Amino acid sequence: IEDLSIVIPVLNEARYISKLLNSISKQVDKNLEVIVVDGLSEDNTISIVESFYSKIENLCIISSKRGIGYQRNIGAKKAKYDHLLFLDAD
Repeated sequence: IEDLSIVIPVLNEARYISKLLNSISKQVDKNLEVIVVDGLSEDNTISIVESFYSKIENLCIISSKRGIGYQRNIGAKKAKYDHLLFLDAD
């Protein structure tokens, strides 16, 4: 698979999201798009994700209502590639 959209629904994932995004940022042999769909986190999840803009070229943050299924669907609709990978932050 050469082109891949990774969808990550998050809600208050400040404790875990950095490790996941750091791992994704090291995947250099693929065209990756990373879509983080935030369910209105109340911690610093978004600021941590924003700190990866310089490390992940195609990083997108979307705010949505809470609900993992809803958040996955929003991310899938936004995806520009046909191949989707859904990951949890933890």
